[in-house]
Amino acid sequence: PQSYRIWFEPYDFHPVRFEMEHASGQPVLQVWYEEFQRTNGFMMPSRITLLQPMVGRRIVWQYKEIQLNAGLTPALFRMRVPMGTTRVTLEELPIPEGDTLPSIW
Repeated sequence: PQSYRIWFEPYDFHPVRFEMEHASGQPVLQVWYEEFQRTNGFMMPSRITLLQPMVGRRIVWQYKEIQLNAGLTPALFRMRVPMGTTRVTLEELPIPEGDTLPSIW
């Protein structure tokens, strides 16, 4: 089984770090929530850093204008597939061998 840890800011109790470890003790996923700003009464991170050490991946999201319940149109969430892209279903993808992909949930 995997283990999970969450660190909270001691005054407002918002999460500042999340970590998931493989049963072997190796970190699988590390997330830092940083640069908080108050938005409509909620503390929201304007920077989120995700690290996956086992695959060498680092992703940083930086938000400049945070709005809650901004009334976005559904068109903003439609996936735009580039021309020439081959579509496949999940069933068509090869099954990973062994424990190459950690199960998150």
